[in-house]
Amino acid sequence: MADKVQIYFSFRSPYSWLALYRINLLRETLPVKLELTPIFPPRGKEKFMLSDQKKVKYIVKDVDRIATAYGLDMKWPEPFDTDWLAVHSAYIYAAEQGKGIPFCLAVYQARFIEGKDVGDELVMREISLACGLDADTLIEAQTKRQYKRTLLQGMASAGDKGVFGVPYFLYGDSAYWGNDRLEWLLREINGNSGLVVPDLSSDPLIRPY
Repeated sequence: MADKVQIYFSFRSPYSWLALYRINLLRETLPVKLELTPIFPPRGKEKFMLSDQKKVKYIVKDVDRIATAYGLDMKWPEPFDTDWLAVHSAYIYAAEQGKGIPFCLAVYQARFIEGKDVGDELVMREISLACGLDADTLIEAQTKRQYKRTLLQGMASAGDKGVFGVPYFLYGDSAYWGNDRLEWLLREINGNSGLVVPDLSSDPLIRPY
């Protein structure tokens, strides 16, 4: 039985935000460790990813309705994209300090609740305060080669493991993609932990775990 879940996420992705928000609510009770690996699209690909306006329009409505259902008062950031290399490198430093998940939650709070540009230095200082990190050291970490190298190595490993989108969860030999697959991940974790999981054949509309 696997003892950890590898989570691939991106600060760019609102679905990563929603999934991490939810799994954090269960983090203290889960019988597995959570290991987070940040990934983000290559520079220049962001515009291509936003070029399909029909898809973008759908995602905006989809995320809005899910966030509303979760009781989250969402605000889309402006601009939507920023210096992702710097922001995700800062995560590597925060994780090194044992503040990985608090940092993630603070970044997502600033980005999708307050609508701020998380690539802005003043915003990053606010984030550092929220998660208990020294602001100057955190900002400096965004430019350090060691954190960039670790970040890029993690992204390379994601490609090797077949990760094609975020959020993406690896648990043993099983892979789950998307916020809407979190329940199925939890179903497998609970089943492997000896907990009774619902028999969906008798009612396919009940909660999977």
